[in-house]
Parts: sequence; structure tokens; C-alpha cells
Amino acid sequence: MPRAFSSHDDLISYATSLAADQSALDQRLNDTHAQFDASAGQRDTLSVQLLSIIKTQQQLFAAGALTAPQTAWRRPTEGEITQPFGPTTVWVEPARTYQGVVYKHFHDGVDIAGPGWPTSSRPLAVASRSSAG
Repeated sequence: MPRAFSSHDDLISYATSLAADQSALDQRLNDTHAQFDASAGQRDTLSVQLLSIIKTQQQLFAAGALTAPQTAWRRPTEGEITQPFGPTTVWVEPARTYQGVVYKHFHDGVDIAGPGWPTSSRPLAVASRSSAG
């Protein structure tokens, strides 16, 4: 919506105010450019350090480090354990070497049937460690 001014002096005052605001913004931008340019050496050092930290974290995650804060262990739900951790005869489970022993089928989690559901159709709470974290 256009702004109306009651006098020429009011218009000039408003334009001067806008120009001052614009100059202040431009100066702040120039200051940040100067700070950025001055930090070039630090950025290179920080980039190397950051890449090293990221690489270390990736290695730790791949090795099985927990990605969430550690808390006291508790079961994720109450119910019957329908498939325990470890070797199994369930054919859909993949082969795995665990503690130096090769198993044809190995379940990496613990399946717990949800309470109050018929045995044949119980939803499961699955507690496992996956490569996705």
C-alpha cells in the first residue's frame, strides 16, 4: 500500500531514514565479508578437524556405537518373547557369523508380542541393533 506524506519535508525525512537503514545493512554485510575473508586460514584448519571428527564418528557407528544417549535398559514393551536373539531355524533370517561361529539363520533382535493381541496376529515390538543405527 502506498505511503502518503503530508509535506515534502516528511518525504525527505523518510527517504533519509531509509537510506541510513540501507547504509547500515550494507556496512554489516561488508563487515561479515571481511570477517569471512580474514578467517580463511582458520577455516582450512577447522575443515580438516571436522572431516577427521566425521570420519571417526562414521567408524564408531559402523563398529556399533550407540547413536542415542545411554539410559538404563528396559524392555520396550511387556509381552511374550516370540523370537529371541540368536541362532534360529526361521528360514527368512540371514546367515551370520557370531562370536566366530557361522550360523545359517541368525536373528539380530528380540521380538516381543504386544499385550492383549491374539497369538496368531500379535503386533511386535522389535528391539535390535541395525547397521542403519
